[in-house]
Amino acid sequence: MRWPLSLVLFASVGLACGSAGPDGASDAATIDGGTATGSDGGTASGPTVQIGTGLDRFEALSEDQVLPLQVGPQGGGRIEGYHIYSAVRVKGYATNNLLATFRILDANRQVQAEQARQFPRLQPEGDAFVAYAVAPRVMDCCVVENQPVYLSVEVEDINGLTGSDEMRVVAGPICEDPENRGQSLCP
Repeated sequence: MRWPLSLVLFASVGLACGSAGPDGASDAATIDGGTATGSDGGTASGPTVQIGTGLDRFEALSEDQVLPLQVGPQGGGRIEGYHIYSAVRVKGYATNNLLATFRILDANRQVQAEQARQFPRLQPEGDAFVAYAVAPRVMDCCVVENQPVYLSVEVEDINGLTGSDEMRVVAGPICEDPENRGQSLCP
């Protein structure tokens, strides 16, 4: 992705202008793993992004959680016939026309699925906003079957504010053959 020179200069000046305390530590915040963290290691108030899962609501993830490989109505068998439901929760972002790009990466960090969605309006959830039921189609479900994968999301709101998050999970134990329940499509 190419950044306009004006944005790069603005960001450089902003980072250089962070104030330092008496001990020389900067109070500038950085985005780390989807959460704004201050120099003291605590969570600062600011925009946050959280990757999740869910078909009819946002569900938070835990590391190495097993997520089922879902067969989709589009067909395709093992090639682009399966997906893992993805979702996102944000705070501090404009809630209309949020662009979110969801990816499923294998253990070697190779993209196995990708889907970008523009959400006209996010759903309120407490002090955050969510989108769910995103179904990026896995290129070949046999590559991820019963393997660790990374679910990731990158967001950008209408004001240009960006953020990201990812979580390591485990893809479902079977790319189930719809015609032979309980059996895998994989050799």
